[in-house]
Amino acid sequence: MKRWTISAATVLALVLPSQAAWALTPEEVWDSWKASVAVGGGSVTAASEAREGEALVITGLETRAGDPGGPAHVQMQADRLTLTGRSDGTVAVTMSDVIRVEYMVKDSAADGPVLKAEIRQTGAETIASGTVDAITYNYTIAGFEAKLTELRDEAGDLQDVQGLLTGEQMSGKYQLVQEDGEPASVRSEMVLGPMTLNVSGKETGWAEAGGAEEAGSRFSGTITLARLKTAFSGALLPADRLTDIRAALAEGLAFDSQTEFGALTAQVEVTDGATSGFTAKLDGGDLGLLFDGARFDWGVSLLGGDVRMEAPAEGLTDVATAFTEVTLRMGIPLANDGLSSDFSFLSRLVDVTVSDYVWGLADPTSQLSRDPATLIVDLTGKGAWLQDIFAPDLTADPSASVSPARIDQIDLKQGLAKLLGAQLDAAGALSFDNTDTTTFQGFPAPDGRITVNLAGVSALLDKLVALGIVSANDLTGIRMGMAMFTRPGAGPDQLTTEIEFRNKGLFVNGQQLL
Repeated sequence: MKRWTISAATVLALVLPSQAAWALTPEEVWDSWKASVAVGGGSVTAASEAREGEALVITGLETRAGDPGGPAHVQMQADRLTLTGRSDGTVAVTMSDVIRVEYMVKDSAADGPVLKAEIRQTGAETIASGTVDAITYNYTIAGFEAKLTELRDEAGDLQDVQGLLTGEQMSGKYQLVQEDGEPASVRSEMVLGPMTLNVSGKETGWAEAGGAEEAGSRFSGTITLARLKTAFSGALLPADRLTDIRAALAEGLAFDSQTEFGALTAQVEVTDGATSGFTAKLDGGDLGLLFDGARFDWGVSLLGGDVRMEAPAEGLTDVATAFTEVTLRMGIPLANDGLSSDFSFLSRLVDVTVSDYVWGLADPTSQLSRDPATLIVDLTGKGAWLQDIFAPDLTADPSASVSPARIDQIDLKQGLAKLLGAQLDAAGALSFDNTDTTTFQGFPAPDGRITVNLAGVSALLDKLVALGIVSANDLTGIRMGMAMFTRPGAGPDQLTTEIEFRNKGLFVNGQQLL
């Protein structure tokens, strides 16, 4: 199915005004809102604008926003928007309890919106404060629900799908400062309490005989989230100034986004003759992204995961996996000034298990250890870009002799693998002489040491032979190689090896190989 997307910044512009005066007036807030939406390529219209005492009352409000040049846009309508001046120079902003949202796709066959939804909120309060050049909106919402009222596919056919999203205890603040010719400065924070999404419906298809009778399956799903906390700050540019990322970074494009979430559960059930089910849970996690002219840092962590699936009609009765932690983080410099800068990479898969049913498919005789598996790679280093990584022709000639990057140092803080009863752990550090690329045939000459420890490998190899995965002849060759490059460790079935680069040579356990 074709998918259409629209940016999160565009959606925020629909419901949060931007910019505005020390003693703010309702008109200044209203004008600022319209101007900020227009900057993003959107529009705001109203059936009427009228003063009622200290309040400016807007009726028939309609806000439209979409990605410039893209096929999709979002439209929001509210019957009434009231902006009331307060004695302390702030402005209270209230909107109709019901907000209608429509998602339109111009190249869709649907004669109208592809998606329609209604948002209802209770206990909502927004206060605009600050100056006309920099309005801050502080908001609280006691509760809300967003109900899907219509969904069509790309052919325009109405779908039998129901959806309801509910949330509680939402609060936060939002500020946008927009000056002519300068990037828009945005700061926002949000905290959300419990949230639940319920979806159900019917997926239809065509019967094999005749083609006129519809057949399908019913489905239902529930996702719950205990809490959500987000923070965002940055300097943003209009989309037409993002075609050249390096130029946009030079203009000041930058953002720092952090998201934390609490316990999450998901449950899906599909009935099509037989009933299949999927459940998942997480204890929590986080997601972060930093992007500016100097660095790109990205990371995600998932904690306490448990995923299970059953599909009796397919013979799957207990397909399950669980883990204590899944983490992936990386950070690289972006400047191409040739100066040595920090980079990092972290991957953690901790205590990963699968169900006995899955083990039985691979190891029906229980030859292998079923202890939790762990894989960790934690390294940092220093290096530099020698070419602009945003240049379109960076890798145009793979045979070019000029490397796009230089590595000065690598520190392996931890390398750990625990699997099938065997364990490997490694640590060490290497530095590189980038003036010598001949000793190691084009690679900068390294200097340093890496120590590797092995445990349980011999017992694992015996089990792999018993399973027929490794032949007896192959086992003999493997053992000979291990005898050459390792030495006995402190205990039974333990081995160690020390790999060292020094004086332009390679040494393994003190024996020079190169």
